[in-house]
Amino acid sequence: MVTQVDTESLALKLHPNRFPGMSDKMAAIVGFFMGKEYTTPAIERLCVTMDGCCLAQQAGDVGFSIFLGQYSEVERNWRDLVTIPEVGLTEQEEVYCLKLLQTAVQYA
Repeated sequence: MVTQVDTESLALKLHPNRFPGMSDKMAAIVGFFMGKEYTTPAIERLCVTMDGCCLAQQAGDVGFSIFLGQYSEVERNWRDLVTIPEVGLTEQEEVYCLKLLQTAVQYA
């Protein structure tokens, strides 16, 4: 049985304003996954290259011109964020966020 997730509530729980130490890159990544523009410009697409690098395409740009680091680092940071008890995600929300990581990223 699949439980529906309130994506607006989830976006509020993960909003970068709740995390003063969050980098702009991570805020952009959170915005991408939540479908929100937490940074200007926002990330429109993420891509993982054959050598494991994670690249981002800015909204309105052509191509993947922003290097975010190794995909393993992006993945670890995302997992760490969504599993912090203080964030207050439900088990269903955590599962949803982890699936976003698998489905929203393109592979080159």
